[in-house]
Amino acid sequence: MPTHAPTESPFPSSDPTSSDTPSLASSDTPSPWTLPPAPEDRAWTQRLHPTHPRFRIRNFLHHLFAFIGHELPEDWPQTPAEIVGPLLGILRQHLSPLYRYVESQHKLQLEQRYLPRYLGETACYLLRLDWLYPESTHDLPLPIADLLADRPQAIIDFDQLYCSLDTSARRAQRLRESFDYPDAKVLLLGDDDLIGLVLAQDFSGEIHVADLDDRLHQYIEQKAPSIHRHKADFIFGGMPSAMHQQYDAVMLDPPWDAYRMQCFLEKAIFCLKDDLHARIFLSYCPLILEFHEQKLSLLQNLTAKLGFTFDRIDTAFNLYDLKPEDLPDFQKRLDQWMPPLDSPLLDFLRRLPFAHSHLYTLRRLPFDRPHLLQRAFFSWWNRA
Repeated sequence: MPTHAPTESPFPSSDPTSSDTPSLASSDTPSPWTLPPAPEDRAWTQRLHPTHPRFRIRNFLHHLFAFIGHELPEDWPQTPAEIVGPLLGILRQHLSPLYRYVESQHKLQLEQRYLPRYLGETACYLLRLDWLYPESTHDLPLPIADLLADRPQAIIDFDQLYCSLDTSARRAQRLRESFDYPDAKVLLLGDDDLIGLVLAQDFSGEIHVADLDDRLHQYIEQKAPSIHRHKADFIFGGMPSAMHQQYDAVMLDPPWDAYRMQCFLEKAIFCLKDDLHARIFLSYCPLILEFHEQKLSLLQNLTAKLGFTFDRIDTAFNLYDLKPEDLPDFQKRLDQWMPPLDSPLLDFLRRLPFAHSHLYTLRRLPFDRPHLLQRAFFSWWNRA
């Protein structure tokens, strides 16, 4: 947390360690980012493997609702829809004053203003996710899960934040749904999540990976030599000419920054085939765009100018693991983004087990043919 004095706020100064709320600051809690273990007497703990995301999500939700004074029903998540709606409403009643207050503090840095909303909306998405899909989904076979578990540690300077194992499976499945045929070529534009390794276990076409991290290239070469590897810098460099308009699908998860996202997206368009059936799968945090003035419309205008439109949006499609022991540098950066605010609820939201982003599917607009000079400049600008 920032070392300067906290901003005075209108929120009740409730103590999360009081007898009315679960204790989160005892000696059994070694880090402010961790939660106590789930009660072993709950039936749902017997139905989920401890390593599956649902276990940590459900544990967080039970502690969150206990914290705000509304226990989740004993039959959660097999709860009727008429009860889930009010539960979501209760959570939003606690979050809305926090949002309004923080976003009215214009002296705060931009990241400090949007982070509380991002954390709160992530909690809402996790509640819906756990209710809609209560059992394990998109489980990876243990040998493949072990492949991903042994990958190099994420480097925050490379903006690496690994997605959950079930997210890797969902992304691979999305590519298989439309592009699993012998002549298909798919490109992972940056693949610190190693979707290529998951896909390579059962895919008929060619898999290509472009990345700047030599560690990932070496790891992929060792585990799946059939994957084609290309070293590329998507921010300060360009793509090899041989990759121009070669791929039926391009999947990317760029840094959560509007400018760098645009750099990645332009490289994806450079590599995508000039075909109406070709698709770009972009994973991105929507709140980053919404809080940068006009950036969301700029993204829409950019895609339209380049001859693309949104084909599909899957909300909260991606989950990113926030284990403190795996991401010490990221947790320090996240602390810097936290607004200096005396809010027990905001302090509790720091314990989120996962971050989230949406999956945007882009396709080419029919009959759109940019001017010859425009196409030539775009190709020259994004070529190495």
